[in-house]
Amino acid sequence: MYSTYTLNTDELTPQFISALQQAYPNKKVEIVVQEAQDETEYLLEDPQLLQAVDDIKNGKNLVSVPLESF
Repeated sequence: MYSTYTLNTDELTPQFISALQQAYPNKKVEIVVQEAQDETEYLLEDPQLLQAVDDIKNGKNLVSVPLESF
C-alpha cells in the first residue's frame, strides 16, 4: 500500500504517529520528507495554463461544443 500525507510540521503529533501505526500495523515503512509546493504556485508556473486563462479573459481561442455531442 502507498499513501501520501501532505501536512504542516505542526501537525506531526503523537496522534498522527498513532494513525500511521494503525494504518500499517506491524509493517516496516519508509518515510520520505520533502517540502510540498503550494498548488497555486505550481499552477502559476505553467505558461500554457496562464495563456489559456488570458485567452478566456479576452474571449480568444475558445471552442464551442454542442451539448448534443455528449
